[in-house]
Amino acid sequence: MPVAVSLVRICLQRRETIHPAAENVAKRHLGTPRRETTDVVGKELLLFRCQTGREAESVIAMDLPFVLFIPFGRGGEETNRRIPPASLQLPSRTAETFYELVVTVQQGHSVQNKYAFPMPLQRYDTLSTFGMYNKPETRTNTSDSVVTLGISVPKWSYGPLDPITVYIKLVPNPDWMKKAMKVTIQKITVSIDEEITYNPEGDEPQKKVNKIAKHVQSVAAKLPEAGYATNLGLVFPSKDLRDPDGIAADTAAPEDPFKVFFHVWRPSKHPVFSKSDPPPPDLRIAVVDARDTFVPELEQLEALFDS
Repeated sequence: MPVAVSLVRICLQRRETIHPAAENVAKRHLGTPRRETTDVVGKELLLFRCQTGREAESVIAMDLPFVLFIPFGRGGEETNRRIPPASLQLPSRTAETFYELVVTVQQGHSVQNKYAFPMPLQRYDTLSTFGMYNKPETRTNTSDSVVTLGISVPKWSYGPLDPITVYIKLVPNPDWMKKAMKVTIQKITVSIDEEITYNPEGDEPQKKVNKIAKHVQSVAAKLPEAGYATNLGLVFPSKDLRDPDGIAADTAAPEDPFKVFFHVWRPSKHPVFSKSDPPPPDLRIAVVDARDTFVPELEQLEALFDS
């Protein structure tokens, strides 16, 4: 059946929601309405328009190819020209960013319908395997001008399950050598912190820091005159993959990937059992995947062996 269509537009839309009390665990479940902002990423495309002078075209089916360009601008420019952030959903949906393709269909002067299709967006410009990140990064910090801490990492981008090696060196200040010799190194801690900044509209930004990995090395020694150097390593953690409903997928392999079920068949439908001369049993064994939770029925195993 033909449908009257005046014009068709399409755009990539970003919707960001944040809970006003996201930084407060005690208030997180009070049911406060989330604040939501909606922006168009890039530009909206006009895919179809009816001929001038006509209210609409009678359409049975249309194939409208399109190409949407993702902005590549940097910070400081207009919102719709910046590189969009990746899709995100924090635990308990305290904050989330998601994208959808929105198709607008105009039918005549008064009827306008919009259809939204979820579109997950992932960014690959920060992959730790890119060569541009294989450059060492060094930082120094001085405390009371007595001891200088130097930190160096072989590259400056890491992803899930990437090994991280941190080179650490403590050097005494030669101008304060006597004072530096009294310094005791108790332990050295290297940690990976996840910093989340909640920036609800109209409120002050709130920062929340979660420690996701830590490595502690005990030293308990005086700072030598030549300084103290060590390497500490840890693995960047990997979070569980979750489906759109927030349910973590069970990807862990069981200790034993197989399990055995067995049934004993009677030698005949109406056997005559004798205590002195019992008939031999018909023992059949089936090996199944350990991740299966069902228990095979006797008929299922019999059909399996017959096949």
